Amino acid sequence: AGIKIEPVGEQVSSETASSAMTTGIVQANAYRATPVVSLVGGILRRVNVELGQAVSRGQTMAVVFSDELAQAQSRYLTAQADLEEHHKHHARTIKLVEIGAASREELEQATTKLRSAESELASQRQRLLLLGLSPQRISSLRSAEQVSSEVSLPSPVSGTVIARSANPGEVIQADKEILRIADLSSVWVIGQVYEKDLGRIKVGSGASITSEAYPGRVFRGRVSYVDPTLDPATRTAQVRIELANPGQTLKMGMYVNVAFATLGGAQSIVATVPANAVQNINNQQVVFVALNEANAFAMRPVRVGPETNGRYPVLEGVSVGDRIVTEGSFLLRAEWLKSHPSQ
Repeated sequence: AGIKIEPVGEQVSSETASSAMTTGIVQANAYRATPVVSLVGGILRRVNVELGQAVSRGQTMAVVFSDELAQAQSRYLTAQADLEEHHKHHARTIKLVEIGAASREELEQATTKLRSAESELASQRQRLLLLGLSPQRISSLRSAEQVSSEVSLPSPVSGTVIARSANPGEVIQADKEILRIADLSSVWVIGQVYEKDLGRIKVGSGASITSEAYPGRVFRGRVSYVDPTLDPATRTAQVRIELANPGQTLKMGMYVNVAFATLGGAQSIVATVPANAVQNINNQQVVFVALNEANAFAMRPVRVGPETNGRYPVLEGVSVGDRIVTEGSFLLRAEWLKSHPSQ
């Protein structure tokens, strides 16, 4: 019969909206955004991910070919060989001292050189770690044949790729940001609030976010920052709302509406239904609620407010989350009238 069932939605009440309201733009939570940086200069060989792609911590994001890295590995191997030689020389000097063939001064000199070689190797190892080689790869480095000019750039966190600033074949400098990864399960909404409304807003107060993309849905957040400086041109201050973003429903750059709770109060939320869900029977507005049993519906009288953007706020009759018939409600009305001809 083409019947479609949807849950009753919600919207900010007119009382709350009139208290303090503005528009805002959805942005990534900057505290949960991490760059993928190349610590060596060289040629970008590969970029393995695309914008918007979900990635896991440790996943290889890109590969850089770097002569600097190869030279650092060679210096590490040289320091490693020097340390082995100083270990042998130190051990020989100890035996010579024991039989009187070497002086204590010579042993002290050998010990000093050994400690210096150990320090040099540790320094070269730390350099390789800073350039992006893993501890396992450094530990296995024993000969010149194992020297590689390629370094992989792993993702430092799990999240979504929100920026890409380089492409394969580019010559990049050290400390170049290649990508940016963000955890989009939490986002910011940045709004501009007029000077006259700032007295109603404080850090920690609640805010309700609505979007034309998701009619009948309200996202709840908290004010996490109020800019202490007004823009002299617009007489507004920037206000940041932090909120959960399950399923990454809110997209970066999306325009939204923001309603702030009054100080010491809370946002007032009302149920809302599509206009085509409401039918009129005997001068009474009704909706049809889906029951738990299949293909069974109950007619329920409702009291609604003025229609806005194709939806009615429901003042009485149903609650947020109730399952009602949207498309096909006219058919149910006709069936009900057939079975109640006297009405």
